[in-house]
Amino acid sequence: MQNSLPDFYDAGSNTHVKLFVTNFENGLTDTHLFQGWWFVDGYVVDGTPNTEVFQLGCNLQVTFQ
Repeated sequence: MQNSLPDFYDAGSNTHVKLFVTNFENGLTDTHLFQGWWFVDGYVVDGTPNTEVFQLGCNLQVTFQ
């Protein structure tokens, strides 16, 4: 497992995005499974503000040559 670091940016229209970015300094070879998880702030879905609410998960298998 590779650790990631947060990367924040303002997407405009009062939308703020926090991504977690991983840098593979030596590149990648063979087959790897990438996993993405999307969350929104609880405030957006009538929940508790400043809490993460899971919205979507996705797996992608990539073969590097």
